[in-house]
Amino acid sequence: MGSSVSAPFFAAMAVLANFKLCPFFFALAIGIPSALLYCSLLLIIVINFNHFSSSFFILVFIRAILSLINYIVSFLAHRFGKIGLFLPIYLKFPRLLLAFLFFMVFYAFHLENLLTAFLLLNRLSAILFPMKYKKLWRVGLPFVVAFSFILPLPFTVPIFSFGMYVHVQSDNATFTLDDNTTKNDLNSTKIGASSAVLFSIICLLLNLATLLAYKLRSNYQQNGQHAANERKMTIYTVATFFGQLLMAIFMIIRFITATHFVDEHNIRRSNAQEWFNMTLEQTDTLYLANFNQYPWVNDLSTVVIPSWLLLWASSKLREIFFIKLKKIPIFAPNIRHLKLQFSDHLHGLLCISLTILSDFIIYSINSAYLPDAIEISPCHHFLRQLQNPIRMCVNKPFEWMNELTSEKLTLTKASEDKWGNRWILKRCQIGETAAIQWENENLDNLNKVHFFTLYYWDIG
Repeated sequence: MGSSVSAPFFAAMAVLANFKLCPFFFALAIGIPSALLYCSLLLIIVINFNHFSSSFFILVFIRAILSLINYIVSFLAHRFGKIGLFLPIYLKFPRLLLAFLFFMVFYAFHLENLLTAFLLLNRLSAILFPMKYKKLWRVGLPFVVAFSFILPLPFTVPIFSFGMYVHVQSDNATFTLDDNTTKNDLNSTKIGASSAVLFSIICLLLNLATLLAYKLRSNYQQNGQHAANERKMTIYTVATFFGQLLMAIFMIIRFITATHFVDEHNIRRSNAQEWFNMTLEQTDTLYLANFNQYPWVNDLSTVVIPSWLLLWASSKLREIFFIKLKKIPIFAPNIRHLKLQFSDHLHGLLCISLTILSDFIIYSINSAYLPDAIEISPCHHFLRQLQNPIRMCVNKPFEWMNELTSEKLTLTKASEDKWGNRWILKRCQIGETAAIQWENENLDNLNKVHFFTLYYWDIG
C-alpha cells in the first residue's frame, strides 16, 4: 500500500479505532427497539401457532431465538469490554465461563448462516414445487433443524479447551476476551471467516435461483393474496441475507487483522502482516477500527433487519401485532385503525389497502376498466385518509372473511349499463341486520351522505 494512500487511510482508521462510544450507543438505539419487537413477534407466533405452523415460520422462529441469544451474549462477550464496564468482575470469571461466551458467539454465527441458507432453500422450493412444498418440508424439517444444530459443534466445542483470559488494553479500562492459541491450533476466527465466505456464496446462488424462479413462475401463480404473501416472504428472506453478508464481511476483516501467537515466546503476528506487509501497529489499528463497529453490525444483521422486515412481510402477524398494541394505553390513541390488505388474483387483480375508520361502501363506476371514480360512503365517520393508492380491475364477485375481526368484505355486481359494470365493495359486521338497512339506505341516497370522489389522476 503506497505511503501517499496509506497515511490518510490509517489516519481515518485511527479515528475509528478510538471511536468507541458512538457505535455502542447507536447500536443501543437501533437494537433495543428491534429486539423488543422481535420478542413480541415471537410471542405472537407461539400464541397463534395454528396460523404460523408452516415450515417457513418455524425456521424463522428458530433463527429469531438464536438471534436474540446472540444479541444478549454480545453484551457479555464484547460490548461491556469495549467501554470498560465490569472489568473487576470479568477478572474473576473462571476460564470455562469465558470460553462459553466465546463459544456462543461463534456457534450462533455458524447456526444463523445455516438457517439463512435453509430459509432461502425453503423459499426456492415453495416457488419450484408449490404442490409438493408442504409435504417435502413436513418430512424434511426435523432433519434440517437437527443438521443445523449439530454441524457447527465440531468447529466450536474445542473452544472450551482454549486458554481463555481477559485481555486488558493499554488504557487499563477496556478489555477483550482472548485466547492463548498458536498458529497451529484450531482458529475460531479463521473458521468463522471461512464459514462467512462459504455461506455468502451458497446464499448468493440460492438468492439468484429464487429470484429467477419467482420471475419465471410469477405469471402462473395462485390467487392474488397467496402470491402477494409468497412475494413478501421471498423479499424478507433475500433482504435478511444482506444483513448476514454484512456480518460476514466483518468476520473476514477480523480474521485478516486479528493477531495470533507465533510460538511459545508470546510473539504475535497477523495475516495482514504476512499478506499485505503491514506493521503490527497498522494491523492493530485496522483490527480496532473494524471491531468497534461490531455492536451495530451485529444488531443490524441479527435483530434490526429481520424483525422489522418480518413485521412488514406477514400481514397476519402485523394485524395481530397492532391489535395487541392497541390494548396498551400509551399506544391506543395512535392506533386508530386496523390496516386490512387483501387481494384476489382473478382475471384481473383487486388490491385495496385502506385506512379504515368505520364501515364503508366503495361504489366503483366503470370498473370493467380502471375506475374513473371511486366513491366512499361511511356509516358514522367521514373516511379522511388513504394510505396507499386504490387500484381496481374486477370481473368476478368474491367474498373475503377476516379471521381476526370476524368481518366480511364482499364484492358484488350492482348493475350494468352502456358504460360498463357497476361494482360494490362493502364492509359490515357479520350478524348485524342493521348493516343491511344501512347499506340499502346509503346506496339509494348517495347524494345525501358524505362521500368523496377519487379520480385516477389523483391516484398517481
